[in-house]
Parts: sequence; structure tokens; C-alpha cells
Amino acid sequence: AALLVTAIPAVRHLREQAPSPPAAIRVSWTAPAGLAIGGGPDFPFGLALATDGRRAAFPAAREGRVELWLQDLRTGAADVVPNTEGAVAPFWSPDGASIGFFAGGWLKAITLSDARITDLAHVERPRGAAWGPSGIV
Repeated sequence: AALLVTAIPAVRHLREQAPSPPAAIRVSWTAPAGLAIGGGPDFPFGLALATDGRRAAFPAAREGRVELWLQDLRTGAADVVPNTEGAVAPFWSPDGASIGFFAGGWLKAITLSDARITDLAHVERPRGAAWGPSGIV
């Protein structure tokens, strides 16, 4: 009886079908009108996709002033992220509540709910970063 009780789940597991791999997604992104994408010659682009795939953060200049912009990819609406002048190389927190970036010789993070900026570390030459699931940048 014990052998039968353990054999039935094992046989069921062997008969399970592996899930199909997800279909490839191909998209194109268009920057909002009136913005020059990028943070200058050292950072000509820098699009960062949120972990939920619904928003994108990117540096762009309007009237010569580079700031981070946040675009809702479902609606196309884009807004400047306050207090991010000179920001380049954005990256998202794992929960999508904050964006990390480089500006003014610092690695910084902004909490999107209240626009609070935190200086994380002094950097001489920003080259990119990532925010791990354990909270380590």
C-alpha cells in the first residue's frame, strides 16, 4: 500500500506536459515629441524597462536640460521625473517603486511615490548599475 501511495504521484508527475515557452515579443518604442533622447555624448541613450514591463525610464533633454523621463507604455503618456537634472543610465528597483541613476558625480535613487532622492555613492565615471532582488545596488 505504501508503494502504491508513493507511486501514483510519481507516475502523474512523469505524465505532466512541460509548459510551452512564451512567445517572442517584438516592440518598437517612440520617444515623445520635443525630446532629444540621451544624456549627452557619453550616454547617447539609456532606456530602462520596469520589471512589470509597463513603464520605461530614460534620460532626455528638453530645451537643453537633461532629466529622467518616465513613460507609461500602455498609454504613451510621458512625464519628467522631478529632481533628476543631469541624470543618466537609469535602472529600476526590483519592486518598480524606485529608479536608480547617475547625476552630478553621484549614484542616486529616487522613490517614485514621493520624489525623494537618496545619494548612494560618489562615482567618478558612471558606467551603469543594477539593483538586485536583495536590495543591493
